[in-house]
Amino acid sequence: MRPIGTGEAERLLGVPSRTLRHWEAAVPLLSPRRGDSGRRVYAERDLQILFGIRRLVECRRLPLAEACERLVAERAESEGELREALATIAEVRSELVSAWVEARRLLDRLPGRTGREPAHSETCPPAGRVV
Repeated sequence: MRPIGTGEAERLLGVPSRTLRHWEAAVPLLSPRRGDSGRRVYAERDLQILFGIRRLVECRRLPLAEACERLVAERAESEGELREALATIAEVRSELVSAWVEARRLLDRLPGRTGREPAHSETCPPAGRVV
């Protein structure tokens, strides 16, 4: 997603720019950068945080400080879940590689396979995949 300016962020979030600036000052998670013109530019990460703040402050009526704490907790929880998912993916990948190697060994034992060099496509995983 391309970065967006303050005006577009105002329209998306339904809050005025002074509210955006107030939230930026109060929420350390926010870090919009300045574009070439010197104006604020919001990246996708910033917008996700802003939508979270809006949801907690305006919809759930939490004070800004509590909303910020809740967002930090949500992000920490989702990062923990991400780490768990990545560990599971690494484990499954390892098991798949082992299974693939074992399948290659068994295939090479089949009658009629001796003395014949297997084709490249038979010995290599699909292109674009890191093993």
